[in-house]
Amino acid sequence: MDNVTKVFSKRLKQLRGNKSQDDVAKDIGISRGALSYYEKGERNPDINILSSIAKYYNVSADYLLGLSDTPTLSVEEKAICDTIGLSKNSVDILKIHAQRARQTPVKDDESEDDWELIMWSYLSLQAINIIIGDPELLSDIASYFFTEYTHYTDFYGGDIYHPISSLELFDSKFHISYSNDYDFLSDAIFFRIQRTFLSIRKEFLQKLYKELQAYDTENEEYSQEIIYSTIRSLLDPLMKNLSHR
Repeated sequence: MDNVTKVFSKRLKQLRGNKSQDDVAKDIGISRGALSYYEKGERNPDINILSSIAKYYNVSADYLLGLSDTPTLSVEEKAICDTIGLSKNSVDILKIHAQRARQTPVKDDESEDDWELIMWSYLSLQAINIIIGDPELLSDIASYFFTEYTHYTDFYGGDIYHPISSLELFDSKFHISYSNDYDFLSDAIFFRIQRTFLSIRKEFLQKLYKELQAYDTENEEYSQEIIYSTIRSLLDPLMKNLSHR
């Protein structure tokens, strides 16, 4: 119960943001003192007040009680967020891209701009599919974002950790040594990521240019519709292969 109270009080205070307790309490229909007690974790509301708070902030009671980390009231969105661990904001962005990528613009003077938006949404989704579909690449990105290698130890079970600054690399052929206080292992991970990205980009662009040559007989500028349909013909099979790995 103490843990639930702690989560509830913390989230209640976060949801209020910069609004005053007086204004929020008045809107919910409780006293400022009661709201203050709830935010401090000194008292818990009854179910009617809990319902009023959830409706006021447009969040679920599960979120307020710490039973879900997703504030949305949408059952579908909540299931997606809770199942795969993405934030509501990330899911909303993905939904926008997915909805736009399925559209077909009406042919008019502005259709080229519409095709461009559709194409970028489609490409954004496929970029995410490529990253998530490659566990090693995803692991490298997470490692680069969140880790900083400051010490090293014996690979075969040593439990003594030495500062990375004391590590000296040595080339036995040229008798050259190298050491650096900087976290150069993170740089190495970054270069692995960059190498993978460049490989994917090179392969895709080579295939794209080859396919587009078929439309170059009259030296006319490619329409966005042609480019988009060509990109989909190349990427759709690739995405299917990734999903079956």
